[in-house]
Amino acid sequence: MFEGSKITIGKKEYPAVFNVVALQEVINQYGSLEDLGTELDKDYSKAIDICLWLLELLIKQGIDLDNFENGTDAKAPTADQLKLVMKPHEISKNREVIFRIINDGISSGEDKEEEVDEVLEEVLSSKNVTGAEDK
Repeated sequence: MFEGSKITIGKKEYPAVFNVVALQEVINQYGSLEDLGTELDKDYSKAIDICLWLLELLIKQGIDLDNFENGTDAKAPTADQLKLVMKPHEISKNREVIFRIINDGISSGEDKEEEVDEVLEEVLSSKNVTGAEDK
């Protein structure tokens, strides 16, 4: 089963992923992720179209990945189909989800702080470091 992000549109949840294919599509369409961000801030009407395009792209990649991993043959919805089932308030909600999915796709995960088990840390720091062969 797909273990990436999910996007909910209407009453349906879709898998979504920002992978190399999606990155190449963004670069081909806008030049860079920074240029994409600039375009999103220019014009609200155009931003709606861009968000729909990004939703279609991320969902398609999520479904394609799920199909590849599980041998299934699900079809991704088109931007026109998404427009049909989406309510206007979902655009701003999903815009945040889009940015989170893109950030997840481009981050290495090394920025996240490791969870530290404080009890284990204390035991390890107080443990005698001298091994048996040092005695």
